[in-house]
Amino acid sequence: MPEPYITESARWSVHSLIILIALFFVLTTLKSTGLIAWSWWWVCAPLWMIPLLIICLYIALFLIAWWKVKQENRKI
Repeated sequence: MPEPYITESARWSVHSLIILIALFFVLTTLKSTGLIAWSWWWVCAPLWMIPLLIICLYIALFLIAWWKVKQENRKI
């Protein structure tokens, strides 16, 4: 049976997700054992920071597209 083809971007995404989850578990362990005194917001940052950046990117792209459409309508 042939091996399924996995694109480089899919492989990169999976590796990035694994690294972020591992980082979260390391930071959680360090926080739980008292080795770091960070806020839980920063300990959980690997879980919420990437989705937040993606949401901000989509909002920025939407605003740029909306602004361009608004500019096109003014010219008419």
